[in-house]
Amino acid sequence: MDFGANYRRGQTFALWWAAVGVCLLTGCSSSGVTAATLPQQVPPKYGPAAVPLSSDRAYFQQTDHPAPDFWALVPFYVPQRNEYECSVASVAAVINGLTRANRQLAGDVRNVTAASLLETVKTVQWAERMQKGGVDGQVGLTLEQLAEVLREALRQQGITDPLIETVRVTADDPDTRKRWRTALATNEVSAEDMLLIHFTQDTLTGSEGGPYAHISPIAAYDAATDRALVLDVDREYYEPYWSPAEMIVKAMSAYTPQYGHGGWIRVSR
Repeated sequence: MDFGANYRRGQTFALWWAAVGVCLLTGCSSSGVTAATLPQQVPPKYGPAAVPLSSDRAYFQQTDHPAPDFWALVPFYVPQRNEYECSVASVAAVINGLTRANRQLAGDVRNVTAASLLETVKTVQWAERMQKGGVDGQVGLTLEQLAEVLREALRQQGITDPLIETVRVTADDPDTRKRWRTALATNEVSAEDMLLIHFTQDTLTGSEGGPYAHISPIAAYDAATDRALVLDVDREYYEPYWSPAEMIVKAMSAYTPQYGHGGWIRVSR
């Protein structure tokens, strides 16, 4: 659901090439190209609220941090296949993490994939919402719709009565931040439960334009630094990144006309 970010990036480079083309056609010198002619410099990929995992992996190098969710999710961490399918990639990782990771499986058990999810989970017309035009103009899922497809996907994996807690975040306030930190700390104890967030991606990454509603799992929580690891499924542009817990609350509380406020879902078997 972060297709706006991709469009903005394309626009930036298109403007740059257009300016180069004007110079080539008119023979303008460097002194003839003004600041108004060229677009602003492309901003960094990550803003101050997103620290890439590749540059900060200290949490996983300490023996007292087993990080069970991270190791259950990472083997099944797949990218969204198009600009609409962040919910599909996120649910696939979570379903596999809850039902495949650390379990004895028969040789014919296949992993859940984006294709198999959209083929079998018909709730809320999920497949139709993952295409251009969506359903009645809505592409992607709201927080409540995400909970519905997650429940049905788990049911199809034999988990008939999962615990799914949906928390819509309508305000960025101290009480919500405290509740979110509690959820993160509880989630870090074992891989028997997972967290997904519905948030504005640009609030964390600093991408211009926005707001871009997005969905991804949370893979770890470092209480010492009060940061959570967002396993961003927009892998065409991002790797997993650490973000401050309070900034994630801000990103979840943001309102978009099509999806309303975001929030989080805690799911366990």
